[in-house]
Amino acid sequence: YPSIKVDVNDIYIISKIGDRLDLLAFQFYKDTRLWWVIAKWNFAPTESHLSEGQEIRIPTDLARVLEIIR
Repeated sequence: YPSIKVDVNDIYIISKIGDRLDLLAFQFYKDTRLWWVIAKWNFAPTESHLSEGQEIRIPTDLARVLEIIR
């Protein structure tokens, strides 16, 4: 996957106990299947869990993200 530049509209959160990538995808994108977008821009490819207190970047320009990876 290509990298995507940080955008001033990106959202940053601090993870809490119980946060999961699919739940964050639903919260921000209304689609649990887009969990990989958050994972790609935050973690190594093999890391799939969230630890409490992690800063998580939520890319807000989802259309751009999806276009870049095509």
